[in-house]
Amino acid sequence: MNEDIKSNDEAAIVFGAQAEAVLNNGAYQFAITAMKGDIFEKLVSTPLIDDNQDIIELVRTLQCVSKVQDKLEQIMRDGTFSKDNQDAIKKNQKRFN
Repeated sequence: MNEDIKSNDEAAIVFGAQAEAVLNNGAYQFAITAMKGDIFEKLVSTPLIDDNQDIIELVRTLQCVSKVQDKLEQIMRDGTFSKDNQDAIKKNQKRFN
């Protein structure tokens, strides 16, 4: 196996495990839920007027929070894929030579 690929896989596995630890952390889950709840509460109570800059900013903030969560989930999936790939290579070395 190419050393660069092996190194990239190993980095993906490490980052994937770290991302999974963050996503499964109770404090992180509580913080994300609380942040989204605060945003929704403000969205519900903000009046619709001609200038909706406050609402637009709240939506942008919500999108940013969701993007962070999505990126962590993608890093975790990439790590799982890399681990599965390395396991497959170890299990069936003839196939990958």
